Amino acid sequence: MKHALDLHRDFWPNWNSVWSLTPRLDSLVDEMVGFFGQSPSNVSFVPAVDVVEKGDQTLFRFDLPGMEKDDIRIEIQDGTLTVSGQRKSEKTEEKDGYRHVERSFGSFSRSFQLPQGTEMDKVEAEYQAGVLTVTLPKGESKSSRRIPIGNKN
Repeated sequence: MKHALDLHRDFWPNWNSVWSLTPRLDSLVDEMVGFFGQSPSNVSFVPAVDVVEKGDQTLFRFDLPGMEKDDIRIEIQDGTLTVSGQRKSEKTEEKDGYRHVERSFGSFSRSFQLPQGTEMDKVEAEYQAGVLTVTLPKGESKSSRRIPIGNKN
């Protein structure tokens, strides 16, 4: 008969072999992210965003504290909204060899498929108090329409 401790060892995997998989899993994730167009080497942080439908508008609100308006780029191409930019690091002083920084610095890029019927020529953006708001007016949805049948004479 096996002792309870022996059963416990048989049940749980050898953690050394599990941890040895970590570098390979990290490289697989890097490859996957790179495959989809953004490798971790060129994306340093991902800003939070809220998407709100409000009447005849869709609002995208991005948290971008500490950024300058000129460091943010907004593009619409093929029905996709892309907001990208770069947050520059600030100079910090070390006192007594102590330094603590939690804020992320570097580049980011976020892309979103736009709702059907968005009026692309009426999109507006505003940046205030570290929040970028992109306003997308909704037009008439032309997802269905009746097709008249003509005579072939």
